Amino acid sequence: QRGEKVFSVLKTESENQDPANSETVNSITSEKQNSFQVASFESKQSAIFVVSDMTEAENLSIARKLSDAI
Repeated sequence: QRGEKVFSVLKTESENQDPANSETVNSITSEKQNSFQVASFESKQSAIFVVSDMTEAENLSIARKLSDAI
């Protein structure tokens, strides 16, 4: 909506459940898809995605806060 920022969080089972790849946990990636910012990271057995119409910095800030809390 006009003048409002919106974000969504999706948590799904991760395809990467190999303990040898634990270094990827908490590594946050960011990209732009159409008019949306998408940040994603893995935590143990989950993949988490943050999708928003915010700036990259704002979207990454939300993802970092979620990453720290999980």
